[in-house]
Amino acid sequence: MSIQLNLYKNVLKHSGFKKWTTKPEELPSRVERYNAKHAFEMPKENYDHLFSQVEISLVVHNQMITFQVIRMVQKTPAEKAILYCPGNVLPLYPTKEELEAAWKLGDETHRDIWLPLYPHTFDSTINGQVACIYEVYKEMLKYYEAGAIDFYGYSLGATILLDFFPFNNSHEKLASPRYLFLISPVGNAVGKEAETMKKISRKDPIMSYTYGHEVLKGSDDFTHFRHMDLANTPETWLYYGDCDIYSAKAPSIISTFKMDLIPIHAVLRKECPHNYCIRNTFKEAKEDYEEIRRTITQNDPQSGD
Repeated sequence: MSIQLNLYKNVLKHSGFKKWTTKPEELPSRVERYNAKHAFEMPKENYDHLFSQVEISLVVHNQMITFQVIRMVQKTPAEKAILYCPGNVLPLYPTKEELEAAWKLGDETHRDIWLPLYPHTFDSTINGQVACIYEVYKEMLKYYEAGAIDFYGYSLGATILLDFFPFNNSHEKLASPRYLFLISPVGNAVGKEAETMKKISRKDPIMSYTYGHEVLKGSDDFTHFRHMDLANTPETWLYYGDCDIYSAKAPSIISTFKMDLIPIHAVLRKECPHNYCIRNTFKEAKEDYEEIRRTITQNDPQSGD
């Protein structure tokens, strides 16, 4: 374990974040207070021409949902894009650092970024959130070819992007994107997975077993990642740290992909926590972040890779 990773984990341990996850019943009020202090604002001044918002409305379970999509556009026409689906499970709005990470990935891969501020977990079911992402992708296809779009998501965002494909297969069957990148997808514990989560929880610096197992317990069944209809799912990269309780889900995800003959490249990083490689803040994260970046750009004529 690198020194930087050790420091990073210590910061997480002392952040008090894990205490939030031990009392799920208190989360709605805590999150409301947090979001009031961290309300998202569109960038202004020198960056306003690079950022725009797309408003999307749809009816989910007889309820009208309207949400915003942040569109980060390259200075020169990119003609390629990433559907960047952030984690929203607590649910917190993306932080300034997370938005900067999204912009950085777009800039380094010369892709436009579409980042949806989809409804929070307490305001919508997983199915409802997947329906929202389906509408975002449908809108993106007005601007880009399907083969010029990659899906990238972490935490709940990764789960939603994975669940997009069974949802898509039962609807209009939009053309599949080129690649799928999943970082720390969350999901319900099934059978022995619950015991594995308990064991990992002891070394997880931010997620408790109480939260990991209970919060998603009443969600849609397909967050089990078993018996999913993965037809039309593209080549996929899966990243978990072995200090993340949700890494207990890795075997079921991998076996489901293999049964459906979908190419999947799985990484289980020792000593790494939840969402460890969305930023290259330490050696282990940098190596896997760079792998993602290279994979996205390797077929670009001017990528230099």
